[in-house]
Amino acid sequence: MNTCKLAAVVFFISILVNGCSKDISIPEPYSSYILMTLNPGTNLGFRSDSIIQIYLKNDSDKDFKKECTISYLLKNQTLGSFYSTENSFYNSQQPDLPAGQLKLLRKETQLFNIDLSKIEWNNQTISHLPSGQYSICVQLFIEDPISPMNIINSNSLTISIK
Repeated sequence: MNTCKLAAVVFFISILVNGCSKDISIPEPYSSYILMTLNPGTNLGFRSDSIIQIYLKNDSDKDFKKECTISYLLKNQTLGSFYSTENSFYNSQQPDLPAGQLKLLRKETQLFNIDLSKIEWNNQTISHLPSGQYSICVQLFIEDPISPMNIINSNSLTISIK
């Protein structure tokens, strides 16, 4: 009889322990599989540094589809002044999401040509900024309240504004 009671107690304890333990997993940082690189437009055949190319690569085996915001930061290398702007960044539109989504299929690479002269920098166009050498960096903010690591940073690129 004691053996049956002991087996029943062990059984209930194992159910209790297994039922209460949760697998707490930390989300994989997006930067571990989403790569963002800036390329100068002059390398692509454009005659002006005001056009850059953003190279985005999904290096995972899963599709990426999220709402995103892109932030551009320009720094005048001579004067040290900063100019910035941000806006929604998407390539897929859905009726229930007015801002759209950035969609990168598994192992997919997409290229985006960005004309910096069509962007407002602190309420100015690039033609109104002081001439000189500028460094530009881009950050992609991924709308994901679960992941604390939802920012992808680009490389820095030097461009000339005349």
